[in-house]
Amino acid sequence: MPAIAALNLYETTISTGTVAMNPQGLDSQNIAKWLESAAASYAGARVLTIQTKLPKSGGSVARVTGKVAYPLVDALTPPTKLAEGYCQFEFVLPTIMTATQRAKLYFNALSAMNLANVANAVAYLESSY
Repeated sequence: MPAIAALNLYETTISTGTVAMNPQGLDSQNIAKWLESAAASYAGARVLTIQTKLPKSGGSVARVTGKVAYPLVDALTPPTKLAEGYCQFEFVLPTIMTATQRAKLYFNALSAMNLANVANAVAYLESSY
């Protein structure tokens, strides 16, 4: 298995800043984990996790799930975590789906997340229609 590489999450848009994420390895459930490298404390670090589950015996779908967590830390008494905002995602991939079809699904999902409707719903709690 290849080593887990460091990666960057985009802070606002692709053309602006990024957040460096350092790999933490795989846990016992084969979940890859990254932590924000510039965080002042563990409690304040953003976390990315990704897991790939291959089809079970006789199964017909693989799943890729992930979570990006954004902790909210008390500025007066760090490193006290007050709450956490997060986004979870899941790709359900039939075994008959080709690599090209999987790539198109991925880019369709990215496009959907970049729509102004989704951005406004998340940033400003506006209705998405």
